[in-house]
Amino acid sequence: MQNILYNISQVLGITIIHSLWQGLLIYFVLRLALMFSGKLSASKKYLFAAVSLLAITGWFCYTFINQINIYNWLAIAPSKLPILPLLAELPSGIGQFSDQSVRYFYSIEEYLPYIATAYVIGLLFNTGRLI
Repeated sequence: MQNILYNISQVLGITIIHSLWQGLLIYFVLRLALMFSGKLSASKKYLFAAVSLLAITGWFCYTFINQINIYNWLAIAPSKLPILPLLAELPSGIGQFSDQSVRYFYSIEEYLPYIATAYVIGLLFNTGRLI
């Protein structure tokens, strides 16, 4: 069970990192579209913003599904994984590269469970506030 949770946190973490630059790219396209379309009505501008939010969500889902398909689910077993990662126990050896961390181009693989946990906590918090 820990292995599957670890693998899901890896996939979700790398998807969240990719969604940062993807959302920023869509935001810049939206800003350019709004800057060069000054005489549009407020409803058209709102429609552009709503479509950009849907594009960010769609691109996130596409990246998540793509990461699920390319992830090697059987090769990775966590060496030491607590039930819930604590932020006080950040991994050591950030500069050491191994075969697994090279695929992310940085040594961020150890931080992906923390990123995924923070994302889920923030998502649950905002959903609770909305309710």
